[in-house]
Amino acid sequence: MNLKQTTKKHHLGEHNEKLKVTPTQIQEYYKHNPPQLPSNPHRRQYKIITQKGQAQKIHRQIHKPQELQKILTQQAPVAAYYTQSQFIAPEQVNSKKNDRPGYSYADNLFLRSEYILDFDKQHAELQNIKHTIKTLKTQLALTNKDLELRQTGNGYHLLFTTFTEKMCKPPHQIPNPRNRENHHKQIKQNLTKHLNKQGCRFDEPISIDTRRIIRIPNTLHQNGTIITKISIKQFMNSNSHPPRKTVNQQRPRQVE
Repeated sequence: MNLKQTTKKHHLGEHNEKLKVTPTQIQEYYKHNPPQLPSNPHRRQYKIITQKGQAQKIHRQIHKPQELQKILTQQAPVAAYYTQSQFIAPEQVNSKKNDRPGYSYADNLFLRSEYILDFDKQHAELQNIKHTIKTLKTQLALTNKDLELRQTGNGYHLLFTTFTEKMCKPPHQIPNPRNRENHHKQIKQNLTKHLNKQGCRFDEPISIDTRRIIRIPNTLHQNGTIITKISIKQFMNSNSHPPRKTVNQQRPRQVE
C-alpha cells in the first residue's frame, strides 16, 4: 500500500479477506499490546484503516509506542501502517509523488529509506525466502543485524534496514529532497533487478516504491493474526514455517 488520499476506500486486506476479528477484540488486544515502532519513529508517517475501510492518516508525529497504542485502542482499526521512508515532517507529507504535479518541497523533505521485500502468498515458499536472505547477505556483505524478517497475515516482509547507509549517498550529499528520493529509488530499482536475476521472487513494485507503507509489528491483520518479528537465524535453520500468532492466543495481562 502506498500513500493515498484519506478519503478513498481501502479494500480490507491485500487478498480481500473478510474481517475475522471484532472491534471489541481489537480494542482489547491493543489495551495490553503496544505496537513495535521502527527506528526514528518520529520521522515516519502513520496510517490506519478504519472499520469502514477508510485510509486515515495520523496527523501528528509519533515518538513512543504508547502514543500510537492509545490511538489504536480508541479507533480499533483493521490495519496499521508506517512509511518505510523517513521525512523531516512526516505528518505533513502529501500524496503527491515527486514526479507528479502539485509536489511541494516543504511537505516532502525526504531523508532516507529502507528496502522492503514483500513475500505474499505466491512468493512465500520457505526456500525462496531463504535464498533471498542468503543472496543479500553474501553479495552485499550483510549480517543479520542489517535485516529484519516479519511474518504477516499471508506472507512475510523482509527489511533491509540499513539500506541508506550501505547502498546510498549520505543525505547531506544530495541537498535537494526530490533528487535525494530519486537517488534512493534508482538504487532500489538496480538492486531489485539484480535480485531478480539471482532467482529471488518477491513483489517487486513494493521494493522500488519509496512512498510504500508497511504493516507495523505487533499490530493486527484483519484475519486475526499478529504481525510478528521472526528470528532470521532460527528461520534459516528451520525446515518449516513458524506458526502464526493470532489474537485469540493473546491473554490479557493481569492488572495489579
